[in-house]
Amino acid sequence: MLYESKIIEALNRLNLGFKYVLSDRNGVEPEAPYVLVSVLAPRDIGSANKNISSKTNIESISKPVQFLCRLTLHALSTDIKQEDFESLRIGIAESDTYLSSFSQSGLGVLSVGDAMYSSTPVDTVMYKRSIFDIQILTTRLEDFSVNTISEVDMIGKLTNKDETETEIQVEVEL
Repeated sequence: MLYESKIIEALNRLNLGFKYVLSDRNGVEPEAPYVLVSVLAPRDIGSANKNISSKTNIESISKPVQFLCRLTLHALSTDIKQEDFESLRIGIAESDTYLSSFSQSGLGVLSVGDAMYSSTPVDTVMYKRSIFDIQILTTRLEDFSVNTISEVDMIGKLTNKDETETEIQVEVEL
């Protein structure tokens, strides 16, 4: 859901009046028109960058990730939103303003696919799903708590050759 929320944040910043819905979630789809946001095939690329802070005892890992985002408009086949959705596709592919919106959400747009269409009749009403894919590059950031030892106390017995025992205590502070 991390990637989907970043995508929706970028799309909402464009203020185009679409209702964005995360796909593959439980619940009923809303009334048309709406745009389904799907993340497909996220994959790690390159090497992770790791840092450990001795002051906070936090290990930070940044990992480059590439994934495919699929946007699907579900609307009546005659709805003006069909044209607005095609403008969105062209804007993401070509407009510096649209690309800037994605950059502000930490997403780099690598490419935008061609539009695909699928007709979906429901009862006597014809709906049309307009679909396009966006190839996105981002960085996933994760923080992990690092366990540290600040003090060690040891108590033991030291035995000599002649079997005499001496109790010793060692305290070490780090």
